[in-house]
Amino acid sequence: EKFSQNTNLVENNTQNYNINQGVNAKYKFDEKGSELRFDTSLDYFETNGGQDYSTSFVIPTPIGFSGAGDWLNSRTLFASMLDFKYLFPKKFTLETGLKTSIQNFDSKTEYTITRNGITAKDAFRTNAFDYFENINAAYAQMSKSFGKYVLKTGARLENTVMKGHQTVPSDTTFSVNRTDLFPYIFFSRKLFKIASYDLRGYLIARRTISRPVYEYLNPFPRFVDQYIYEAGNPSLRPQFTNNIEANISFDERPIFAIGRNYVKDIFTSVVLQDKSDARVSYRTYQNLG
Repeated sequence: EKFSQNTNLVENNTQNYNINQGVNAKYKFDEKGSELRFDTSLDYFETNGGQDYSTSFVIPTPIGFSGAGDWLNSRTLFASMLDFKYLFPKKFTLETGLKTSIQNFDSKTEYTITRNGITAKDAFRTNAFDYFENINAAYAQMSKSFGKYVLKTGARLENTVMKGHQTVPSDTTFSVNRTDLFPYIFFSRKLFKIASYDLRGYLIARRTISRPVYEYLNPFPRFVDQYIYEAGNPSLRPQFTNNIEANISFDERPIFAIGRNYVKDIFTSVVLQDKSDARVSYRTYQNLG
C-alpha cells in the first residue's frame, strides 16, 4: 500500500564575486640566499544567491506549499606576513617569521513560505550570522646539512580567536580563544639523481590543525526537501593531526610513503532528527573521536 506520494522542485541560483589586492617585497642580504620577505594582501568575497522550491502532494491528500529565499554572504580577509632567512657558514640555516590574518564573515538569509495562497515570512529559515576570526602565528626553524643528509626542526606558535554571533532567529553566540604549539622535525637523505632531479628519502614527524570552514559553522537551515534540511554547527571544534611518515620523493613530490596519522575531533557529517518535528531530519557536522 502506498502511503505518500509527492513531487519536489528546487532551483538554486548563485553569483560569486571576488577581488584581491596584494603587495610583496624582498630584501637580499647576500648572494648565499639570506633574505627578508614581506607579503600583505586584502581579499573580498561576495556570494549572492536565491532559492525557490515547491512541494506537491498527491497522496494522501492533494495539497502543496512553496517557498523562496535570498541570501547574501560576504567575507573580508586581511593577511600579512614577515619572513626572515639567514644562511650561516657550515651549511646552517635559520628561518623565522610572523603572520597575522583577520577575517570577517557576514551571512544574511530571508525566506518566505506560501500555503493556501497566503505568503508569509519563514521564521525558521530566515537567519543573520556574523563571524570574526583572528589568527596570529610565530615560527622558527633551523636546518643543518651534513653531506647527503639534512636535518630540519622547528615549531609554530599559534593564537586563534574566533567569535560567531547569530542574531536572527535567536542568539547562538560562541567564542574561542586558544593558543597551540605545532612542533615538527624531519630528516632527509639524498638517494640519487634522475634527469638532474634529486630523489630523496624523508623521515617526518609533525602536528597540524584544520579549521572548520564557514559553511560548517553557520547555523542557518537550507531547504533540501520537505523531509530534510542542512544546517551548520557553531560549536564545531578544530581538527588536530599528529603525523609520522617516511617517504621517498622525486623533485619534492612523494612517490612512495608509509606512515601513521592520529586525528582528534574529526569533522563528520551526520544526519539528526529535528527535535521539534520527528518527521524531519537535518544534515550537520560534528566532531568524532
